[in-house]
Amino acid sequence: MVVVACSPSPQRLTSTPEEWALEKQILRLEKRTSKNPTWYEPYLLRGQAHYTLGQYREALENFDMVMELKPQSVIGQYNRAMTYINMGEQIAA
Repeated sequence: MVVVACSPSPQRLTSTPEEWALEKQILRLEKRTSKNPTWYEPYLLRGQAHYTLGQYREALENFDMVMELKPQSVIGQYNRAMTYINMGEQIAA
């Protein structure tokens, strides 16, 4: 599985099909986390989807779960920091 970090300056998607695809991905990942709540990867991917949609609070909740489940995750730390920065909370980053 390839995991991609969040972009430092995400652009809000304007394409409805892209937004729809991300929302569908979020729903699929919610099913995965309900089946195996200790697996960190679905939280990471769901957080990235929320981040791309500009849903920073939801993204942060998922990245926090990544850090709880896998504290050594560098990508989780980076994505959480980028989310805080985009929320205007640089000190928390």
